[in-house]
Amino acid sequence: MVASIPSLCAIFQEDCEVVSKSPSQIHIKLRPYSKDAGYEDSDVSALLSVRCLPGYPYKCPKLQLIPEKGLSKADASNLLSLLYDQVENEF
Repeated sequence: MVASIPSLCAIFQEDCEVVSKSPSQIHIKLRPYSKDAGYEDSDVSALLSVRCLPGYPYKCPKLQLIPEKGLSKADASNLLSLLYDQVENEF
């Protein structure tokens, strides 16, 4: 993942924070985009924490979805399950 960090930071810009380079861990702020309002007036947001464990890239990274604004813990848990389903299909 170390090689992927600059690419992720370029894509997510100020919404991407490198927490640790070894082991690789980043936080990405997730929020919906509206063509009319951009990101500023969003009523919902969450923080996606991605931590690569030994065995990456052959093993799935550890994912955590932390609700921030307007997202219940139950909804965050459901979204995380969907995300893991997608990730596991890739590994």
